[in-house]
Amino acid sequence: MAPSIGAIYLGLDAGAAYKKQADATNRAIRKLSLEEAFALAHKSTRDFLQIAIKGTIDQAIHFGLPSWELNLDVKEISDFVLEQASRVWLGLPTATTPQFKGGGYRWDWKPGQPPLIPGHLTAPSRFIFQPQPGVDVRRIGIEYGRALRQAALEHVQALRNAGRMPDEPLGKAIFAAFPARGDDDLVARTLVGTLMGMLPTVDGNLRATLNEWLQDGSIWRLREAMRDLPAAPSLTDAEARLRMPLVRS
Repeated sequence: MAPSIGAIYLGLDAGAAYKKQADATNRAIRKLSLEEAFALAHKSTRDFLQIAIKGTIDQAIHFGLPSWELNLDVKEISDFVLEQASRVWLGLPTATTPQFKGGGYRWDWKPGQPPLIPGHLTAPSRFIFQPQPGVDVRRIGIEYGRALRQAALEHVQALRNAGRMPDEPLGKAIFAAFPARGDDDLVARTLVGTLMGMLPTVDGNLRATLNEWLQDGSIWRLREAMRDLPAAPSLTDAEARLRMPLVRS
């Protein structure tokens, strides 16, 4: 972690130092309910699809096409949904955080530009957790991690200078746990580490699960099972149909 996002409690053994850094953040994470997360993910997915459909229809009308067809990669949806979760829970990225931008990975990103959420989180995660990372994995993981850490530090310092704290639950908890100006870098590292713990993990598991369901054909059966639900289904209804296949995968 040290040359990339910087050391955080994830790299510590259990004990006083771990407890001091971890307790407030982990407590805030555990307060996020499954119901809240489900509602956020479902709404964000519908928002993305409606935007994508409208854009495709508008383009067809502009070019005078008699029909339209929308093709999506699940990665596009995943990136959008995870970006919304980051906004709601950590306050990153928003219109008031110019240090970051929202979006997936871009091959043409250059150092000095705002890092992307969730696009910049996979590389440092892979570098940190992959055994014996290769030269390119190491180089990009360090470069992206440092960019995230620096942007987060500038974000923290801007809020401190304004005498403000984030309103979002995870961001607020991390700021409150380390209120001293000397803790600014630790706050920044913890914000980045929280993002790194969530975004690549959820994205990787989601896409691997959907890929398995496509390969074994179960995605079509599960889609039929969901078809009779209302436009905004309850978590209970969705769990009854999806939880066991999801746990299995």
